[in-house]
Amino acid sequence: MDPALHAVLGQVREDPEIRDTAILVLECPFTPEVITTLEAGEIDLVDRGKGETHLSSVVDAAMYLYELYVIAPGHGRGAPSGLLGLPDRPGRAGAFPGLGGRGLP
Repeated sequence: MDPALHAVLGQVREDPEIRDTAILVLECPFTPEVITTLEAGEIDLVDRGKGETHLSSVVDAAMYLYELYVIAPGHGRGAPSGLLGLPDRPGRAGAFPGLGGRGLP
């Protein structure tokens, strides 16, 4: 990876505002316990493909979830309902408070 890109991605992962937004995104499909465990560095999620992608922070997990959401329509069946077909957690109704109450498209 390009050293300059690596440095910028490191800054993104350490930005408190991005971290807070990542937590808001992850609150829909994941329980608070999973988020807390991931944030504490107690788990490292690894992709099932080549095993090259490690999700060791809430920012990593939110970025990966976003990438999945973006490519979902290209998989032949169109965009799944909800966030990758996952039901919204009770009381959330698909809205993210950090986005002014707007849900995802």
